[in-house]
Amino acid sequence: MRHEPSGLLKALSVETRVKIIELLKSKGPLGVNHLAQRIGVTPAAISQHLKILKMAGLVRNERKGTAVPYSLDEPALQNFRALLDRLCSFDGRKAPRGRRLPGKPRQLASLRQYERKLQSEIKTVRRQIRSIRTQKGKT
Repeated sequence: MRHEPSGLLKALSVETRVKIIELLKSKGPLGVNHLAQRIGVTPAAISQHLKILKMAGLVRNERKGTAVPYSLDEPALQNFRALLDRLCSFDGRKAPRGRRLPGKPRQLASLRQYERKLQSEIKTVRRQIRSIRTQKGKT
């Protein structure tokens, strides 16, 4: 299902929801009580925030016995990231009011910043892979 960009932005306009997304990204699927403990709010408040995030398509849940862990909807987050990249990118070819900016230095700086961000994400993915391998080795 395709969600409207304004709805996605609105869903992430509350700091607690951003914290939920960050926790699910770093820790994997978590239940309401675990999220509430880690963030420091009531389970009822977390449930309300999760409902909004789920309606926006950013998280999903799947009942596993009595537990209902929530996880990120990674394809939806990737689509949201692509939207933000389109909205926030500026290649320096045209400035407001028709003024021209030097294209190459601005573009190079943006690419270097993006490269650093990707390197950071790669490190995070590698840590998660090591963690999963370690957990599988223990079982």
